[in-house]
Amino acid sequence: MTELLQRGNIIKIKKGMKVYANIPEKFVFSNRPLSGELHCKTVEVGKIYKISKEFKEEYVTGVKKDEVERLRERNFNVTEEQIENLLKQTAPSLESEEYDASILEGEYIVVKTENSDGGTGMRSHDIYSDGWRVFAKKMKDGKIDSEGIEVSFYQTGAFTAMIPPETIEIIGDIFG
Repeated sequence: MTELLQRGNIIKIKKGMKVYANIPEKFVFSNRPLSGELHCKTVEVGKIYKISKEFKEEYVTGVKKDEVERLRERNFNVTEEQIENLLKQTAPSLESEEYDASILEGEYIVVKTENSDGGTGMRSHDIYSDGWRVFAKKMKDGKIDSEGIEVSFYQTGAFTAMIPPETIEIIGDIFG
């Protein structure tokens, strides 16, 4: 077995690898198409995540109808037009958007490793062992970028963001 990554290793994250990264919610949750709030999810490096204008408009139309009904149930006299105006004032752009996960490609420095996050499934005999988790920070001009992108992934265990030891190359080490 190839060695597990250690703190200080410099690695290259490539297209097709799966990592945990912060991505705007609208690209990963169908019930949050207007949210720009970041959420740590499994992301495929190099994939383009899209949300269409039509989907956003359909969502806003549904919200509008739900809100009118809810307010009328509480004896508020409100029109769909008033709700639509409110949504237009508070909602971000309804244009199509995309998140290009190729920004995650590049050189990273391993900043932390740990054996963690095992547990049990639905039944007591569904036991999932801990996995070797790697936390890495993207580099810029050969140096760690303190404002840069952070990713994490597992090298062992049963997790959605896995990069097995034999599929990732150590291209350097800050300690040696």
